[in-house]
Amino acid sequence: MVQNNCIVELQRDAYVKDLGVVFDEKLNFSQHISERINKAYSMLWLIRRNFRDIGPAAFVFIYKHLVRSHLEYNNSVWAPYRKSDIDKLEKVQNRATKMIQGMGNFKYPVCRSQPIRSWILV
Repeated sequence: MVQNNCIVELQRDAYVKDLGVVFDEKLNFSQHISERINKAYSMLWLIRRNFRDIGPAAFVFIYKHLVRSHLEYNNSVWAPYRKSDIDKLEKVQNRATKMIQGMGNFKYPVCRSQPIRSWILV
């Protein structure tokens, strides 16, 4: 960039935040996903601290509004595609499931992805 007949070098940023979504140079959104997960865990802690004796229906209602909204904000832009990111997001779901009364020992099912070939009807 030229300014006052002098060449000015532009600064390069590793991360840029726009509309609440953190973009990095490689567009892998790991920083953004980490921020969203940290926010979701803080909301889960808030629910646990303030709503000790809450029923399952009320917990799901509060979870959808306080936790899942943070995890799903603008997910059409940053949709996770790496297994490690998906696993991190599912850990939040697993932790929330354990907080529901009567579901503390519930084992969160592990889904194994099937090849696309098996989905296609021949």
